[in-house]
Amino acid sequence: MTDELSSATRPILAIIDSNIIHGRIAFEGKPWEQISDHQSAGRVELYFPEVVLKELTRHRSDAIREVTKQNINKFKKALDELKRSKATFDPVDFDALDGLVDVHMNAEYVMGRLREAVAEVGGTILPAPNVDAEHLASAAICRQKPFKTNGEGVGDYLIWRTVVGIAQSHPNREIYFVSNNYKDFSVSAKVRDKPNADLAKDLPGECQFSILGTLGMLNTLLNNRRDASRPSPDATEKTLGESAPAQVESSPQWEYDESDTSALDALVAKACLDYLDTDVMYQEVADTSYDRSSGIEVVGNKYPREFQNATISYIEGDPATVTWQRDEDFDGTTIIGTATVEGQIEFEGYMFKSDLALADASPEIHVSNSDHNRHMAEVTFESEFIAELGLRIEANGGPEITELMSITVGVD
Repeated sequence: MTDELSSATRPILAIIDSNIIHGRIAFEGKPWEQISDHQSAGRVELYFPEVVLKELTRHRSDAIREVTKQNINKFKKALDELKRSKATFDPVDFDALDGLVDVHMNAEYVMGRLREAVAEVGGTILPAPNVDAEHLASAAICRQKPFKTNGEGVGDYLIWRTVVGIAQSHPNREIYFVSNNYKDFSVSAKVRDKPNADLAKDLPGECQFSILGTLGMLNTLLNNRRDASRPSPDATEKTLGESAPAQVESSPQWEYDESDTSALDALVAKACLDYLDTDVMYQEVADTSYDRSSGIEVVGNKYPREFQNATISYIEGDPATVTWQRDEDFDGTTIIGTATVEGQIEFEGYMFKSDLALADASPEIHVSNSDHNRHMAEVTFESEFIAELGLRIEANGGPEITELMSITVGVD
C-alpha cells in the first residue's frame, strides 16, 4: 500500500514541445499559472528540450524585431498628429531606436527571455542529446518517424531523443510528452496519446509513457491526482447556481433522471466553455497545404485559405448552444460522449499583399497592418464557429472535455 501511494503522489515528468508554447517568449495565461502551481506543489517536473528553445528563438527573433519596429512607427505617427495640433515635446531619434532594436532584440535576447520564462514556471532545460550518427542517418533515409516524407525532421528527431533520454534515466516513472504534433509523433489523428510504432520501440519496456495534446490536458491530469487540492463537486455545482443538486457526489452509480438533466447540462456547458478558453484560445492553426504543419485544423468554406501563420486570438462559446450525447456508458460509472458548442471566433495572421483584394471584398477580414513587410500584411478574420468536443463524465468527477474533435467556421 505504501509503494502504491508513493507512486500515485510522486511527481510526474512532463516534456514540453515548441507548439505548446505557441511561439511566445513569456509563458502567460491561466494554463501556465495552473501548471506552475502544480510544479510548486511537487506534482510535476517540467522539462524543456534545448532544441525547443532554439527552434522558438529562430522563429521568433525576426518577428519580435518586426513587431517592435511597427510599434515605434505607430508612436512616430502619433507624435506627428500631436505636432499638427501645435503640441511641443523633445525630439525623438527614431533612426537610433530602430538601430537599438536590431542590436538588442536579437536571438540572444529571445533565448534569454525564454530561459527566464522556463525558470519562472520552475522548469528545467534539457541539453541537446548525444546522437548516434548511424541511427540518425538510418531514421532519415528510411523516413521513420518523426521524419517526414520529404526528409525533414531533424529538429523533431532531436526532441524525441531528448524524451527517450528522460525515459531511460527515470525508469518506472509516469512520463508525458506534451505536444499537439500528432502527425509526426502519434499513432494517428484518432490515437494521439500513443507514440508512433517507429518511436515506441525506442522507449524502455517499463516506461509509463503517453502524449498529451495541450496544457489543459496536463492540468486535468494533475487536478485528478490524489494529492491535488481540488474543490468538491458540491463547490463546483454551487458556482453554477444554488439549485444544482449534488447528485454526482452522492452516488458512485450515476443513474440520473432523463426528465431532469439541467444540472448536468450546465456542468457540460461550463466544461466546454472552459476548454475553449484554456485549450483552444491562442492555439496555432494548421496550414493544410503543408504536410509538416501542426496546430488546430479549421474547416469550412468561409475560412480564407490565403491566411498564413494564423493563431486563434479570441474564441467565445455560447452556453445556450451546447448540446451533448452519450456514445458509450460503462455501467453507469463513466459516460463517453460528444458535445457541440457554437460561438464567435477571431483569427490573427498574415496575407500576401497580392491577396488583399480578398480582404476588401470580405466583411469578415480586416487589415490591421497593411505593411508588415515587403510582401505581407497583418489581418484578422472573424466568424461564427461550431466545435465538436470529446466528452467524458465520471460518476464522482463531473464532465471533462478530452479533445477538440473538429472546429468549423462559417456556421449558418
